Amino acid sequence: MLIFAKTKKLRIMPSSTPISPPDQPHRGQRARHRLRTHRRFRLSFINENTFNEVWTIGMSQRKVIASIALIFVALGCMAATLIVFTPLRTLLPGYLKQEERQKNTVNVFRVDSLLKAGRETSEYLATLKSILQGDSSIVTHTGQQASAISSHSVSPDSLLPATPTEEQFVRMIDERKRYSIGNHTSAPGVSAIFLFPIRGARMLSDTSSELTVVSPPRNATVTSPGSATIIATSYSPSGLWAVTLQHTNGYVTIIDGLSSCRVKAGDSVSVGESLGNADTSHDVTIQLWSAGTRLNPLRVMPI
Repeated sequence: MLIFAKTKKLRIMPSSTPISPPDQPHRGQRARHRLRTHRRFRLSFINENTFNEVWTIGMSQRKVIASIALIFVALGCMAATLIVFTPLRTLLPGYLKQEERQKNTVNVFRVDSLLKAGRETSEYLATLKSILQGDSSIVTHTGQQASAISSHSVSPDSLLPATPTEEQFVRMIDERKRYSIGNHTSAPGVSAIFLFPIRGARMLSDTSSELTVVSPPRNATVTSPGSATIIATSYSPSGLWAVTLQHTNGYVTIIDGLSSCRVKAGDSVSVGESLGNADTSHDVTIQLWSAGTRLNPLRVMPI
């Protein structure tokens, strides 16, 4: 038998020589190639008119996986940039719009202001209640706080400096206060002279006490100890009146226990002007205040 092979020389083999078949792989065993190559991929751009390759790129399997991962990362960065730096973020679920965020901010400021006003009102009412009940500890504490606040100047805001117009206005007000003699208030240690509001009254309390209690004569007339403005008049369930006077030198006088009252809030009274009447059946209490501190009335009102 003659067999022709694709070689350059012709080789004749006798027919009696057996031809051994090629080695066949066993069943279940995979054929192995002696020369194994890695998978490679190629991306080509072809011009359909001329069928010419315009651009070709060849990559291995690892490079293909790395390129796909890099493309996904780049797309994620682009999407994050668009969401963060563009109005598209308002389309996300749960993200408030600009108008809603502004409204929420304004509402938060309003709630904070209301809470602050409520706290200040509660503190004011508690202090007023303690003063009316005669608690001297709260009065002393309040006077110390007021003196500490008045003795320390407030530093200007570093984040919001004053404009030249504001600085000029402050200098103008300081010049006016420097030459003003009617706006200075008397300190607690400064003495002043007032008339005692009830003539012929009999002392019932200690002369060194900060609360003066007197027993007036029958149908006694209660007069103003000095020039003042009536800032409050009150009527108690027991049928007695209380009058509060604000003097021009900063003193405040409270006269409680009047059987009748002839003045009302807002009236201006002079020295010795009648405020009402007092009776022997009820004692009259006299209080004197200055800069939030209770003083002994007999120091400035000689009886």
